[in-house]
Amino acid sequence: MHSLRQEAVRAKERVRDKVSMFRFASGADLLVQYYRAEKTMLVTFRSSEAGEMFMMAETARLLLKAIGKPCTARGVIDKSEVPIAVEALERLIQETPVTEEDEEKLKAEGKPLPVSLKQRVWPFIQLLNRTRQAKKEGRIIWEAAADFEG
Repeated sequence: MHSLRQEAVRAKERVRDKVSMFRFASGADLLVQYYRAEKTMLVTFRSSEAGEMFMMAETARLLLKAIGKPCTARGVIDKSEVPIAVEALERLIQETPVTEEDEEKLKAEGKPLPVSLKQRVWPFIQLLNRTRQAKKEGRIIWEAAADFEG
C-alpha cells in the first residue's frame, strides 16, 4: 500500500513537470519541447526556397537513408543533390506499395488506415522540387536534437 502511494505521488510530479514545461513556450518551441519530453525526436527541414517542415525522426531516418544521407543532428542537401534524391524517394514509394488487401483487412478489423509512405514522402518531395527550381543556389538543412541513426 505504501509503494502505491509513492508511485501515485511520483506520477503526479511527472504530470506537474510536463505542465509547467509548457507554460512558457509557444509555437514551434512548444512542439519541440513536447517531443523531447516524450523522448520522440522531431527533425526540422529548412529549405532556402520553400520554408520549413517538421518530421518524426523515424520517418526522417527512412527518407535520409533512401537518399544516402547520414542521420546526424545536422545536415545539408544541396541543390545539385536534389534530382538524385527525388529519384531515390520515388523508387522507395514504388518498392513499398500498400495493397488493397492490406486496406481491406484493416477496414474489416475496424482499424483506421495508417498514413502511407507515399503520403509521408510527398511533402518532402515537394520541398525538394521547390528547392531545385530556385534561381540561386538552394539547399535544405535539417536539424534535430541529436543524431537519430537508430
